[in-house]
Amino acid sequence: MSLRACAHEKEVKELLRGGQWPQGCGADLRKQAAGCRRCSELVLLRGAMQGIRAGEMAAARLEAPGVIWWRAQLQRRNAALEQVAKPLRAAQMFALVVVVSFAAGFAVSEMRHSSEWMARISEFENSISVASLLSGWGLLIVVSSVVCVGLLGAVAFFVASDRG
Repeated sequence: MSLRACAHEKEVKELLRGGQWPQGCGADLRKQAAGCRRCSELVLLRGAMQGIRAGEMAAARLEAPGVIWWRAQLQRRNAALEQVAKPLRAAQMFALVVVVSFAAGFAVSEMRHSSEWMARISEFENSISVASLLSGWGLLIVVSSVVCVGLLGAVAFFVASDRG
């Protein structure tokens, strides 16, 4: 029972490494391993390690290679879509800025001409005639075109966005 090298230690290691302990050895080697401190520690340590490994292997859930491949393809596809979507988002933001600035400019311009509008509205209320209707057509065309541009911008934004 000393810590010196045992004559049977190499044989016990080979049996343990091959997974043949204790079935692949005789009763005399098992008895010697039980009596020798180095051999018994080898057997104990190797048994503990094999138990831990068996528990980890049972706990590890390996997925089918097809599922792993499918997930990798899906991830690659999503990354490619993200790369394509970046310029589209930039274009959407540019279009939104253009529409908002156009609308703000139009609102400022029309606020300057509001007194003219009020005069036309009062003129329209006082006399409903063909001449007054024709003079109001310019304003009607401008307002309807602004509404159409706004609606088209909203539709284009919706179609180009992720919700579309």
